[in-house]
Amino acid sequence: YRIEGYAAQPLPPLPGRYSYSLRTWRPVAGFINTLRRFFTGGTAELEDLTYCGIPRGNGDQILNKRRLKVVPGGTINMVMSIIQQSKGFMKNQGFTRDTLDRLSAGTLINSVDSVLEQFKLARERMIRARAMD
Repeated sequence: YRIEGYAAQPLPPLPGRYSYSLRTWRPVAGFINTLRRFFTGGTAELEDLTYCGIPRGNGDQILNKRRLKVVPGGTINMVMSIIQQSKGFMKNQGFTRDTLDRLSAGTLINSVDSVLEQFKLARERMIRARAMD
């Protein structure tokens, strides 16, 4: 794989069809990386993927990226179709559709958080393994 740019978009909490136009950006690289990008494609990668969005620990709504030098990378047009499935609560008619929406969205967010946490741990192990070489 190769990275051509970065963009972030939160997943919608409700089912439906969503269209997004995401502007991507990529970090400014040195002369060698510029040549590599021209001849073979791809760009320099971020060391910390949390710079793509706003990390959990950040108290502000906006992440200060002034020290990070970036250039525009292009635009991605994306269409998402979100569905929900929750058979466990369908038998019990005491739950409203609104309750089902909240429970399923929470489960989805927890699964995405779990995958991101596992990715972060695997990435840290890879960095440590490279440092041992």
